[in-house]
Amino acid sequence: MRTRWGVCHITKNYINLSLYLIHLPIKLIEYVIIHEFCHFKFPNHSKNFYNEVKKYCPDYSLRSKELKKYSYVLK
Repeated sequence: MRTRWGVCHITKNYINLSLYLIHLPIKLIEYVIIHEFCHFKFPNHSKNFYNEVKKYCPDYSLRSKELKKYSYVLK
């Protein structure tokens, strides 16, 4: 994958992660994995989805902003 950090395939019951994650700090890798796992419960980016993410990653909004700084890695 060169355009996304991760994708949750709900119907096929698996998550696909970009190999480029290895270049990121651990806390951002954790955020991506938590984000994708939460899609199994909430397949959209609704308020409920982000509340679920927040349970496991209380500082998810900071991590999400930091993750955007690494978007050049995917190009």
